[in-house]
Parts: sequence; structure tokens; C-alpha cells
Amino acid sequence: MQLRRFRRAYVWVFVLPLILFLSVGFYASSVGSGSVRSDTVKSWLLQVSGCRPPLGHRAARVDEGIGTDEGTGMDERTRTDEGAQVHEGAGINEGAGIKEGALGGIRPSTSAPSTPSAPSTPSASPPPVPVLMYHVIGDNDGPLRGLYVSKEDFTAQVRMLKEKGYETIRMSDLFDYLNGEGGLPARPVVLTFDDGYESVYRDAYPILKDAGFVAALFLQTNLLGRPGGLSVNAVREMLDYGFDLGAHTINHPDLTRCKPFQLEREIAGSKKALEDAFGVPVSWFAYPAGRYDETVVRAVGEAGYLMGFTTEYGFVEKESAELLILPRVRVDRSDGADGLLKKLSMPKKPCAGKETQEGMNRYEHGEG
Repeated sequence: MQLRRFRRAYVWVFVLPLILFLSVGFYASSVGSGSVRSDTVKSWLLQVSGCRPPLGHRAARVDEGIGTDEGTGMDERTRTDEGAQVHEGAGINEGAGIKEGALGGIRPSTSAPSTPSAPSTPSASPPPVPVLMYHVIGDNDGPLRGLYVSKEDFTAQVRMLKEKGYETIRMSDLFDYLNGEGGLPARPVVLTFDDGYESVYRDAYPILKDAGFVAALFLQTNLLGRPGGLSVNAVREMLDYGFDLGAHTINHPDLTRCKPFQLEREIAGSKKALEDAFGVPVSWFAYPAGRYDETVVRAVGEAGYLMGFTTEYGFVEKESAELLILPRVRVDRSDGADGLLKKLSMPKKPCAGKETQEGMNRYEHGEG
């Protein structure tokens, strides 16, 4: 009995400490080499001692998972879902059929930019293009006076554009530029005239010729040859000089309220009528009163138009251009040269003054 007790005491006093010493030394060297984590050693020692790891130790490991790949993966998945929701919300235009087929391949990139291998000087951003919107050159104090710009003001505005170094470009220049197939001058500008009033030929055309400027005509076809409207010969002369021809429907209706057959007649019918009358392609369209919805925009694209212009304020920017719903800058009768110059410094919508707000209200009621 005494011998058995001696052997048991010998094991506990000499053998077990030796095993513990050798094991701890082995794991310590492993920790030093980085092959075993220190918290693994702690856990092992706790197991040898017959104790379970305390709750605080396990909780610390769970918290530590937030910074691991698993924690990151959960966070990335959450951000991906949120991003998808944002993209879907931002893709209302895609769902409306505005972006699909309308952008002509021009769509802001949604992919993350690659990290450059070395710092580089960023290239100059493409110039935003103001597309100016005029209607009638003359004086009028009637209910549509907001559509008029006096001949004196128009003369001053063209002179200001010339002095500030602006150069008018054609619609084809703008289209090519937006599709990455051509460059633009340092200060490009597009001039447009909606409806087709005779004052464009009588008053605006000589002023533009003197400045070496061109413009685009968005014609309402039922005004052609009628009192107050442009004559066919006048339009031909301006086209021969270098003006562009675009459509503005037949009867200037609110296209969002048209039935399908009316929509086709107003959009595709006006295109065909102008092409038959003048023998040139008509690839540009302006929405009457700026009114459109997904059905209208789809009809414009299906009719074969390459660009569509709204009455929404803004400059045309290459990186964000949607070709069938491009913005313009409305020139008001109260702008003068100084007011127009101020607008040319504001690519985004400015606070509307009294005259501008009156004009916007008239547009909202289907005028212009």
C-alpha cells in the first residue's frame, strides 16, 4: 500500500510537471514563430487545468469576428443589397424606357475606378454644353410675352457670346461629341428656336449671320406657310446657310395626353413631313411645352430621332447625358445680355426670378 502511494506521488510530483513544462515550451516556441495564436495557448492551458474557458473569453472571440472576413462579408453583403436597391431606385428611368436605347451607349460608369499604379495629372473635364432655347424675337405684352426676346436684347446677347469666345456648334457636332466621336471648341453653345415663327428669319437670322453663328429650328409643321410662321423658302435658305432642322410635332399638343395613334402622328408624322418637304434627315426633336413620359420618350426613339430636348434647365454634360431627354437653358425676355451671361455660369437650375417663374408657369400649362 505504501509503495503504491509512493508511485502515485512520484507521478504527480515529477512526471506531470515535466510533461507540462515540455508542452508549454513547445507551444511557446510555436507562438513565437507565429504558427499558433496566443489565445489558442490560453485555451489549451485552461483545458489542461480542467476548466472551461470563461464566458468573457468566448464573447471576445465573437466580437473579434466583426473584423474578420466573415464579419466583413456580412457587411459587404449588406452594402451590396443596399447598393442594388439604390440602383433600382435610380433606375426608374431604365424601367421607364428612357435610358434603354436612348443613351446611345452614353451612361455613367457604375464600376469602381481602378487604382492607378502611379499618380497622374487628371485630364481636363469635358466642357458642359449650354443649349439655349428661344421662341420669338420681338416685343409683346400679351399673355405669351415670356416667349419673346426683343431684337435689341437678342443682338446684345449674340454680341456678348461672340466677345466671350463662344462658338455655335451644330446638332451633329453635339451628337458626335456625346458619343465620343469628336471634340468641341473651348466654349461651345447651341442655339435653338422652337415653333417656327417668322421673326426667326426676319430678325434673328441676319444677326446670326453677321456673327457667323448657326442655330437649330424645331418646327411645328402646321405653322409652316401660315401667317406668323416661317415660309418654306425661308427655312430652305437657313438650312442652306448651315442651320439644323428638327421637329416640334404637328399641332403642339401635350404628348402625355395623346392616344397611341395621335402620338405616332405627331412624332413620326412631323418627322416624315419635314423630311419630305426639305429633303434632309430630321434626327432632332423638342418636346412641346417640355412634356414627356416613358411612353412619349419611347415613341421618340422608335420614330428614329437621335436626340430629344426638354425645357428642363441645365447644360448637356457628356458623362451624364441621356440623349432623348437633354436639358436646355431658356432665355427669358428679361434676361438681356447680362442675365444670359449669368445663366451661362450656372450649369444647374438657378433660383427663378419673377419673369423666369412666370415663363415656367406658362410652360406647365402647355405653352411654349
